Amino acid sequence: MELRATILSDRRRDPSAGARPGLRTGERVLAVEPDGEGVTVRLADRAVRVRRAVVAAGPWLAQLADVPLTPHRVVMTWFSARDGRDASIDRMPVFIRSAPGAGQWVWGHGALPGDLAKVGPELDGPFEPDDPDAIDRTVRAGETDGIAALVAATFPDLEPEPAETTTCIMAHTPDGQFLVGPADASGRVVVAGGCSGHSFKHAAALGELAAQLAVDEPPFTDIGFLDPRRFAAA
Repeated sequence: MELRATILSDRRRDPSAGARPGLRTGERVLAVEPDGEGVTVRLADRAVRVRRAVVAAGPWLAQLADVPLTPHRVVMTWFSARDGRDASIDRMPVFIRSAPGAGQWVWGHGALPGDLAKVGPELDGPFEPDDPDAIDRTVRAGETDGIAALVAATFPDLEPEPAETTTCIMAHTPDGQFLVGPADASGRVVVAGGCSGHSFKHAAALGELAAQLAVDEPPFTDIGFLDPRRFAAA
């Protein structure tokens, strides 16, 4: 994966903390190794030594930290409104609703002007592990049949066949909850991920929590249930 950022700034603005503004992109991270005195981030051609690291690597997180995570390929779908119908964002704001008789929930939001309504299923499993470096980006026949049936049963104003499709990668934890906190006993590697498809709407809070943990500030809310070490304890 690419190293998207080193330390960008010191939130306490204390020069003695040693943080230096910087951004490095296009560099592959091979390992993140904590020890008693700091963390070594190994790149393809060199190593970077830091006192603490925040790893927010999405579906690559389990490659860089000892956390239980299943990356898997997901097909995303967008739907057009039927002729004369309205599927605008005003009529279909962000939603999660039960699909009648399906035993499942659907989520999404209506169309912005000139665009398509995005709709997806609550459950897109089974969550078979996929290699995030080798995801099949082709959407094949039959892969959207399930969501098409849910849309047909739930949204009469939408055409049931997707107008556009693409793929993404999600990363699920065993209990569906996030991973936010120290990855091991050293406390020097803080992870933020395992969002099980829910990261976008929580990104601001996750970033704030990771920053607080990185500089030993008390988290603004209780995050004990997100502790990555909860699975080892179980």
